Amino acid sequence: RSHLATPNIDLDTHIRDVVNLIEFDDLNAVVLVSHSYGGVVAQGVISAMPDRIAEVIYIDSHLLEDGECYFTHHAKSQEQLTRRANEAGNGFLIPVDWDNPMRDTPHPLATLVQPIKLVKAAQDRVPATYWLLADGKEAETDERFRYYQRAVKRGLATRILPWNHNPQRAR
Repeated sequence: RSHLATPNIDLDTHIRDVVNLIEFDDLNAVVLVSHSYGGVVAQGVISAMPDRIAEVIYIDSHLLEDGECYFTHHAKSQEQLTRRANEAGNGFLIPVDWDNPMRDTPHPLATLVQPIKLVKAAQDRVPATYWLLADGKEAETDERFRYYQRAVKRGLATRILPWNHNPQRAR
């Protein structure tokens, strides 16, 4: 829905979109599969409606603590992406700057800076798996290794795979 993009689109908007889909379609025993930033949204959905979620799979996702945002551990990325949004995205959209045969759309900056509100009890009730995609490197050198470590600490099932961050684009 890139045609509906406004400066008001934030993390709560993305969470509400998924929650509303589940509610309006009266879905139960949902398996959420999240990738990258999608893991943040999945955590918000679980906090909002844990009884409707049967399982979540985090694939190379940011796995946040209550009050953190996507950029919490990535100040350099925040600086770079905010600059790109200001230069070429009307101050609120991060433009696509890669080869784009899949027609990715600009990403709303506010979704990455808004802190998440998590209900720990809800997070603990939903079975979860975390896959770290180590890009063929040593897992410890991967920028998302900290989230893998959090998954281990939380008792989630975990896997380390040699795939790159976007395996859906691999040829």
